[in-house]
Amino acid sequence: MKKLSIGQRGEIIAARYLEKLGFEIIEKNLKIGYLELDLIAQKNKNIYFFEVKTRQNKKVAQQDNLLTKNQILNLKKAIKIYLAKNTNYYQNFYFSLILVNLNLKDRNAAIIHYPNIF
Repeated sequence: MKKLSIGQRGEIIAARYLEKLGFEIIEKNLKIGYLELDLIAQKNKNIYFFEVKTRQNKKVAQQDNLLTKNQILNLKKAIKIYLAKNTNYYQNFYFSLILVNLNLKDRNAAIIHYPNIF
């Protein structure tokens, strides 16, 4: 069995969290050229894009420090390309950040969901 990276573990935890909230995950780690969208989900005719940041045994960082301006520009570009190629009817789209803080010693995770950050 392949050992999962910290980032992969965080994305699995984030996907389970979203599914418990009623989201249907439709894409994971979607690559668009050099760009990547971690999780794409739908709920109530809306589409949601999630960037997942995973930390291990660290204090929770502020939202402002988790994404650089360049990362945000690349995410916006990837979302625009995705929406142009996928013409399913969605009423709205949203982008959210999910921070997963793993505590491997205690085998648990804290999740902070920053909805609609842009």
